[in-house]
Amino acid sequence: MKIIAYSSAMFSTWIFSDPYQVMFDAGDGVTAMLQHKIRRIRTIVMTHAHRDHLGGLLQLLNLRGGWGALDVYYPEGSGAFIALKEFTARFDALTAGTVGWHPVGIGSEIPLPGKRDVFLRTFPTRHYPESDSRAVRTLGYHLIERRMKLKEAFRGLPQEEIDALRRRDGKDFVLEEVESRLLSVTGDTGPLDAGIFQDSRLLFHETTFLLPKDQAETGERAHEHSNLPHVLALARDAGVKSLVLYHISTRYKPDEIREAARETAAAVGLSIPIRILMPGILTWDMMAEPDIASP
Repeated sequence: MKIIAYSSAMFSTWIFSDPYQVMFDAGDGVTAMLQHKIRRIRTIVMTHAHRDHLGGLLQLLNLRGGWGALDVYYPEGSGAFIALKEFTARFDALTAGTVGWHPVGIGSEIPLPGKRDVFLRTFPTRHYPESDSRAVRTLGYHLIERRMKLKEAFRGLPQEEIDALRRRDGKDFVLEEVESRLLSVTGDTGPLDAGIFQDSRLLFHETTFLLPKDQAETGERAHEHSNLPHVLALARDAGVKSLVLYHISTRYKPDEIREAARETAAAVGLSIPIRILMPGILTWDMMAEPDIASP
């Protein structure tokens, strides 16, 4: 899966899955960095309405609109997106006519154009205060593949017997529907339950802070974020197959980030491939980057 990504916490964050033509968030500068590549975007899903995640959305919609229909999905309780939709319609009516705006809640399923067996499903995240009783304003997204698989009871049978059972009792008798989480993207969030990411093949998890003490020293209480030990322990407990750390604070230097990731992975007993989206660096193929165990 080719993924192009950029993240500089507080300034700009976005992730683009090229094969599935889906963009996660749209931080400032996304159009300038992707240029003609924006033609491939068909679906944009927004985690929340903070400036570093939506600062580039207006320009992206304005320029991408000339290349056909585009859908934007956003947390249903976020009034910022409604305001942006209305402004876009006044600012550029021609472009606005090609954009579909869709509010979504927890557990919503989002179809991807031209992808029959792959879709997105939302999950709850924790970025705003729990005391805030308004409708959901922040979401994460799973990219899910749904396919039919032979039921365990029939595995190992000769193919001719399986075919005979299917002809006699129908395909639903021998097959079952299974889902695989191909990609999970958190957006900004505090601690989450590992079950949300159970067996995800690839997890992009925000990792704003390397150490819990760094997080405590900021004095930031209004919006929750995650730290490195929490993220690596979560990936271990969830059985994640591969991990990308992103939305890392610009206070840290690349060597410092790599060393902290290596040491913490060893401390929590995590041995999966771990890659790092370094702050402020555009990465054209995230999965081609070396994992932290590489020399």
